[in-house]
Amino acid sequence: MTEFSLKGQHTHWLNAERVNVYSWIFLVIFSIFLGSLIYESFISTTAKDPRPDRDFITFYAAAELAQAGKAVDAYDLEKMYAAEKAVWAKSEKYAWFYPPTFHALIKPLVLLEYKPAFATFMLLTLLFYVLAAKRLAPEYNIWFPLLAFPAVLVNLIYGQNAFLTAGLGILAVALLEKRPWLAGICVGLLAIKPQMAMLFPLVLICGRHGQAFVSAAITATLVCVLSTWLIGYESWPAFLHSLIEARQFLESGQLRWSQMISVFSAAKLVGASTELAYIAHITYATALTLLCAYVWLSSQDMALRASSLVLASLHFSPYMYDYELVWMAIPLILLGLRGIQQGWIRGERELLLLAWLFPFIDLTMSRTFGPNLFVLISASLSVIIMMHLRVARSVATPQEA
Repeated sequence: MTEFSLKGQHTHWLNAERVNVYSWIFLVIFSIFLGSLIYESFISTTAKDPRPDRDFITFYAAAELAQAGKAVDAYDLEKMYAAEKAVWAKSEKYAWFYPPTFHALIKPLVLLEYKPAFATFMLLTLLFYVLAAKRLAPEYNIWFPLLAFPAVLVNLIYGQNAFLTAGLGILAVALLEKRPWLAGICVGLLAIKPQMAMLFPLVLICGRHGQAFVSAAITATLVCVLSTWLIGYESWPAFLHSLIEARQFLESGQLRWSQMISVFSAAKLVGASTELAYIAHITYATALTLLCAYVWLSSQDMALRASSLVLASLHFSPYMYDYELVWMAIPLILLGLRGIQQGWIRGERELLLLAWLFPFIDLTMSRTFGPNLFVLISASLSVIIMMHLRVARSVATPQEA
């Protein structure tokens, strides 16, 4: 198997050896963090952390409510809190804003006790994510940089589902050209978390991927029908009503802005009014969405296409937590391989390294010292994408003439 390498590594400081060294360093750091997490979640009976299993508490509590035929109660904050306390006595109060599609998916969790269910869910979704990501670079050894990607640690700490959604997104990108129907199925399955799938219909239309679009639509419809059968039709109006509550929580800061990566949250953290924060967010999200549409219309380069899609998707909703940065594996892998094979834009390697490190910087510093600065990463990568498009056009123009 070809080792992960960088073209021009004999002259650039960021070479294959340093990439591997950085990965090993972070794997050691992660082992310490995970050791602490495992101790507090599975061993200690006097842990200071009142929520050692983080968001997974809501998954399991919602699964128990569904199993008892009370799925709709998950959207009642007090009833959900009672269910969470029944799972973990020291649980904080978490709201449930997921659609019935995800509720149906996690319903089988109750087949296991809480802690085995937590371990099983995280390990299986991590495995799915890693194996999916490997399809983006089958000829390269990316295991260490992928596993050491700090976003992996963040998602494990939260006990969240980003491995699952990012894995589906990765497979959709990897399969799109050769197996469009399977790619569409992966897109349709993202109905479990609609905010991560909102831009896929746009790019499939812009990229003229009709088969994938039809497959995604059929799959999403079937997922909704099946989840309605498993969870109950009354959960849909309850879910839609919960979105109003989610917006109120977001605007008031009850949903922690310091753990989000949206422009809205960053604006609120520096004192902007709610109206101004929305204006800033919508303006930036629109700019990235337009860039994404342009890339899919004008280029066949999947590295640029997929990277623009991920950046726009991560800024589409103002309700976007930092564990979703797991999705950044797509541009990190594809832009990295593109640079190896076709050459680099000046400063691109350093920026990719910073993007790789960013979830750890955010976890250890941003939450304490100020607003999340992911917007700077996404803006810089967007500039890189536009520069690659410009270079590609300048190379193609003489050939066409």
